[in-house]
Amino acid sequence: MKVLVGKAESECNSSESHRAQNCTEYLGTNLITAEEWESLFPEAQFYLIEEKQIVNPETNMNGFVQRNFIIVKQRQSEYRDEDFDKLLADNQIAITEDNIEIILRAFAKITAANHHYQGIIFSPLEKVNYAKGEARHPYNYHLIALAGENKTELNWYFVVKKDQLRIATFTTYTLKDYYFSP
Repeated sequence: MKVLVGKAESECNSSESHRAQNCTEYLGTNLITAEEWESLFPEAQFYLIEEKQIVNPETNMNGFVQRNFIIVKQRQSEYRDEDFDKLLADNQIAITEDNIEIILRAFAKITAANHHYQGIIFSPLEKVNYAKGEARHPYNYHLIALAGENKTELNWYFVVKKDQLRIATFTTYTLKDYYFSP
């Protein structure tokens, strides 16, 4: 994948899908914050990386897909959403009944980078009990949020065992599973 600073090179605007789908235009990096992050990780800095992937305008009327992500920097380490378990471990944070909701909200806000500026409003954390045959994984927690003026519904399902986050699934338009090591 090519990462371009500023604007896309001319080949990125080509209607040849094999070229267009390989270009990413870098839009910017911004230091951001959230109450959950400040509470759990006071020494960390959170950066929103804004990019758009140039796609074939014949298959996407906008000609691009916005793809934002968050990088967490703490001391000499960097973390992404798939490293959330390491961020917790490096900060010596174990999941308890008292902190589970703030931890799962902190993770949710990291994974919902495309919705950061729209505002995310969470409903209370819901304890669920899905058997393996009922869902993708044996989830035991569910978190719902509404994002932006359109109130786009975002859902996260979690498997928490022995005070550790083991699996998280984020559902928007597609499903994304995160697997964490004990």
